[in-house]
Amino acid sequence: VMPIDLLNYVPVEEERVPASLPSAHTEGESQEKPEEHLRSIGISVHELRRAPFHAFAVFENETILTCYGTPQKTVQRAELLGNISQISGTHSLCVVTDYSKEKKIGKTLVIGDKRLKDVEDGEDLLSMVSERS
Repeated sequence: VMPIDLLNYVPVEEERVPASLPSAHTEGESQEKPEEHLRSIGISVHELRRAPFHAFAVFENETILTCYGTPQKTVQRAELLGNISQISGTHSLCVVTDYSKEKKIGKTLVIGDKRLKDVEDGEDLLSMVSERS
């Protein structure tokens, strides 16, 4: 096991997370997962296991610690994620399924998955997260 420097991480090769890990969407395979949408708008996403967040996203040398899932689990992680991001000098974002509000818990922006799908590019997401930090 090697430590990961979140601010200077450069992957050797893109590692895919096995399908056995929990997913934010369980209703059907036709829905786009949050990490897939982030990739589609030009953000580099590095999924993790055994961390208090599901992935970290990198756009223009800015890192966004990201978690996603059901309201109950994700909102519980939001404050912890904000503390980690504050210590590491990054941003934090929680994407919640079936959630229509946009709010801040600690230093973490909490948005619904539908709101994430409205984000058109990485710059929009970065400015949205930066405003709320």
